[in-house]
Amino acid sequence: MVIFDSTAPIGTAQAVYLLATAGRLPDDEFERHVDHACRARFPEQRVFPRDELQGPAPLRLCRARVTEHSVHVRGSAPVHGKGVDSRLAVDLGSSAPGQGAATGLPGRSATP
Repeated sequence: MVIFDSTAPIGTAQAVYLLATAGRLPDDEFERHVDHACRARFPEQRVFPRDELQGPAPLRLCRARVTEHSVHVRGSAPVHGKGVDSRLAVDLGSSAPGQGAATGLPGRSATP
């Protein structure tokens, strides 16, 4: 997965790269996660109906377990720049927000 702002002007881009394993959320974990996953994120949105994500419904609730993290480094960056854009591995460890219980896996360095 790559998270970035596609409207950023050339030369100002920032990005986070995530390697993850994705799959359907097991049925025995559905109740624990469905309210968070289906909440409306903006006032104009409706809450996604939970019954559309279980049983014979065509959509199912999935999750991604992140195993590797890296960030985009501009070639001109003053500290880590190498003249060309590159990636820098980040080890978030198990105590960083979004790790541990949320993903089930500690951070693991990616190859830049």
